[in-house]
Amino acid sequence: MKKIIVFTRYCDLGASSRVRFSLYRTLLEKDGFVLEYYPLFSNKYLLSKYQKKAYLTELIFCYLRRLWDLRVIFRGGVVWLEKEFFPYLPSWAEYFCFILKIRLIVDFDDAIFHNYDLSGNVIIRSLLKKKIDHVMKFSSVVIAGNNYIANRAIKAGSPVVVNIPTVIDYKLYQYFVNPSNQKVVIGWIGSPSTSKYLFSLIPIFKRLSEIHDLHFIAIGGDSMLFEDTLVDVVPWSSDSELSSLSGIDIGVMPLENTPWELGKCGYKIIQYFGMGKAVVASNIGANVDIVDHGKNGFLCDNEDDWFKYLSLLIKSEYLRGEFGNTGKGKVIKQYSLEAGFEKISRIFSEESVL
Repeated sequence: MKKIIVFTRYCDLGASSRVRFSLYRTLLEKDGFVLEYYPLFSNKYLLSKYQKKAYLTELIFCYLRRLWDLRVIFRGGVVWLEKEFFPYLPSWAEYFCFILKIRLIVDFDDAIFHNYDLSGNVIIRSLLKKKIDHVMKFSSVVIAGNNYIANRAIKAGSPVVVNIPTVIDYKLYQYFVNPSNQKVVIGWIGSPSTSKYLFSLIPIFKRLSEIHDLHFIAIGGDSMLFEDTLVDVVPWSSDSELSSLSGIDIGVMPLENTPWELGKCGYKIIQYFGMGKAVVASNIGANVDIVDHGKNGFLCDNEDDWFKYLSLLIKSEYLRGEFGNTGKGKVIKQYSLEAGFEKISRIFSEESVL
């Protein structure tokens, strides 16, 4: 029996766990693998965090449950870990796997090493700045979501590094058609915790709305943050996500220019492309690898770029259609579930890993 013990960070509400782990489950099971899932943070914890409520008791419970779940690593099989076993604690569990020769495959879709080595807390920075480097070194394989993370894993001494971007199940996207909106809709998808990036575009949206009749939406955004702004917040759910995405004309992905953003994997852009939408994004990190400037979208370095490129797409329905179709083709070839699974299945089929 080919068994994979999956330690994700979140349950089904956590985007990273859903799209980088659960998405592959059906295909891996068809390939003969048996998967056991053990999330760290519960949906209750995540909802409390998004709603900015007290969640210390639930946090402690989640850590204790993870400690209990670790017993399953002795039952055999390869361990597939999202990021780390215990955030903000030393890498003892990962080292334990290493000395016991338990095959550990660790997946990173964010530059979480900067939670430690660039922390504003001097105690965290001094004690844990090398933690993720150690996790990478103790692993059998590091799966990196982009080149920035892959380069860090190589420098840390990981024996095998495989670059696998975040992908989408394109067949779920292909049934949606572009809308006939009376107003051009500029949209963003994310979570309350990442809404700050979209908020930075509010001044640009105000300038554009003085010239054009527009509608701005934030799918999954922080409703309190966008209160009294031009942006309408659309609640996110797994059932309505694709329907909400299909209703936009232009997708945006603004980012700050900091080391943390270099670790982002550009999943929003891939979703926009999968839905056949034109994209405008910050000229940072993985965005540069995904967006072919002037072919399927535009990359921006400053506010003037954002205003100029959004204006071009607002004025031209033809250009939006051309960019969307080109982006869709790139997703099918490079960022589809099938493209990602080809690499994932190769990793778990290696005898040296299982």
